[in-house]
Amino acid sequence: NVKGRFVCGTERCGNREWESSVIATNLRFSKVGNSYKATLHAQQCNRCEKYAEPIVEVETYVERVVYMLDLWMGVREREKPSETNRRARRPHDRSRCHGCKVGEC
Repeated sequence: NVKGRFVCGTERCGNREWESSVIATNLRFSKVGNSYKATLHAQQCNRCEKYAEPIVEVETYVERVVYMLDLWMGVREREKPSETNRRARRPHDRSRCHGCKVGEC
């Protein structure tokens, strides 16, 4: 999973910040030009309801892109989530996740 944080820059929230261990990420790969496009979804602030864009941890982002690219190219098989990863995550707030709302989470 891609990890990172969100910062709500509205006047009401004054740069309120929160972390996330699951930033909704949609990766699309293309054989034409050997390229990919990543969509990192926003999350709604629970104070003002405005969307905040993610600031990702680069290491987890790169790991995710490489893992998905390897799957796409047939270099490796899908890994089962470890029990440690499942326990480390906080509950995912589907009502505030833009990726969930558009069916990409």
